[in-house]
Amino acid sequence: GGLRAAASDAVNSIGHGRSIWVGEHALIDAAARAATALDNRGRAYGVVRDGGTITIGGTLDLATGIATASDLFVVVREGARLDASGTQAPLNIAGQGLVQQASNGGSISLASNNGLYLDGSFVARAGGAGAAGGSLAVALESPNYERFTAVDQVLKGRELLISQIYQRHDLAGTPEDAAAGLEYCHGRLGVDQVSAGGFDNLALMSNGIMGFDGDVALA
Repeated sequence: GGLRAAASDAVNSIGHGRSIWVGEHALIDAAARAATALDNRGRAYGVVRDGGTITIGGTLDLATGIATASDLFVVVREGARLDASGTQAPLNIAGQGLVQQASNGGSISLASNNGLYLDGSFVARAGGAGAAGGSLAVALESPNYERFTAVDQVLKGRELLISQIYQRHDLAGTPEDAAAGLEYCHGRLGVDQVSAGGFDNLALMSNGIMGFDGDVALA
């Protein structure tokens, strides 16, 4: 209701260090699993579905370039793994016999109005030959704040910084201890993170600056 929205606006405009925190031992697994069986003639049949969808903090609408993002920092600690990969299995196809069927990778979306600390691994590989890798979307949004209460901390211009080799963050080990060190506007992603994840599609959005740290090749 209106009271809840007003209270939320008041809190967000003066800044905080609360986060969606994915810990170093976390596994978020939306990878595909093939379901197969044998019919009464011993022929393999089943379903080889694409990888699933993992959304943390919000999504990016590729048609409009607008992100729906959380008023929380998104922190994915080193050691955490998000997996939306495809899969494969041999199935009997009419007229072809036993054929290896591979599915596409799924999608991973990471979005925040505050800041992104992405130290974990993000994977959405193709299930095998002939299938496509998945998609990764990273969005750093800048919301509207209460004009008369917003502080400089939250009004900093957003910058999503892309580097060839990722530079990990040095944060405290718990959400509570790290809260004071989380910086509004901060976002970093390495091309090597994208390559390691097997993605075939990448969407990056900053409602502010998109920066590049030295020479960057995104092929």
